Amino acid sequence: VCLGFGRRVGFQRCGVCVCRGGPKPNHIERGAVPPVLKVKRAGTNWPQKLYMNSKPLSWDELNDRLRAELDKQAVKVVYVEADADVSWQDALRAVDAACWLHAKVVLLTSATESKHR
Repeated sequence: VCLGFGRRVGFQRCGVCVCRGGPKPNHIERGAVPPVLKVKRAGTNWPQKLYMNSKPLSWDELNDRLRAELDKQAVKVVYVEADADVSWQDALRAVDAACWLHAKVVLLTSATESKHR
C-alpha cells in the first residue's frame, strides 16, 4: 500500500510517497537503480551524516551529485531513508533536495527496511 501526498516546492508540486510493506518498483525502468539517500545520526551537537548509495557525501555536494545520478534515469525517483533518531528537519532536507530536482520521493521506513533484509 502506498500512501502519497504532495507538497508545494516553489511553483512545482513534489510527490512524496510513504510505502508500507516495501516499495513497489513498477514506477522504475527495468535496469535503472534509483539513488538511495540515507541520513544517519552522527551524535549530539554534530551534523547528521549523509550517504547516497552507501557512499558518504556532504550536504554541500548533495544537489550536484543527486542531479548527476538522476540525469542517468528516464524516470526520476529517489528513495530517502533516515535513522529513527534523526530530526525531521534533516530528513526533510534530503527530501527537499530531490523535490527541487523534480524527482518522485519514496520514503523508506524501518518496517520497509526490515522486510528486505
